[in-house]
Amino acid sequence: MPRPSSQADQRLIQAALDLLPRNGLNALKVRQVAARAGVNPGLFHYHFRTKREFNRRVLQEFYETFFARLTGAVAAAGGGLPRDRLRAAVLTLARFGREHRGLLLAILRDLLDGNREILVFVRENFPRHFTIMYRLMKDTQRSGTLRRLPIPVMIAMLAGPQILPILAVAGLERVVADRP
Repeated sequence: MPRPSSQADQRLIQAALDLLPRNGLNALKVRQVAARAGVNPGLFHYHFRTKREFNRRVLQEFYETFFARLTGAVAAAGGGLPRDRLRAAVLTLARFGREHRGLLLAILRDLLDGNREILVFVRENFPRHFTIMYRLMKDTQRSGTLRRLPIPVMIAMLAGPQILPILAVAGLERVVADRP
């Protein structure tokens, strides 16, 4: 008879997601994650074998949550005009960014610090949602609702006003939290 699952792997992933906004991936420690999850550190190695595999799974879990929300929002607006689908996607990006601003800032910080795992993760996953956004922008342009501009300009116009304030607030929250 198989041993019942204690969901230790999911508890470890959730503990890492809780700790990442403060520590970032570079400073995440196995014992700290296991203590936060309330599991024996040996279960960490049982479920993930290596910290690299664990980090990959944590990032993938976070991204899949985001991607499901994005595709769900676009599908929910599916019968509407192209601008409605694009608006739904941009609002979903903004809401998700606001809800997870500390974690996004930590990931960006680790990326800028040269964390290879995050760089590989970004290369493998970001084209998925960029493709959706690209298609939405092109559809909206074809409908005549959005001006025909180069895609990088449109991304800057649509995402910049949403993401930059979110990251700025996350940075300020981090500074205030670090004060004695």
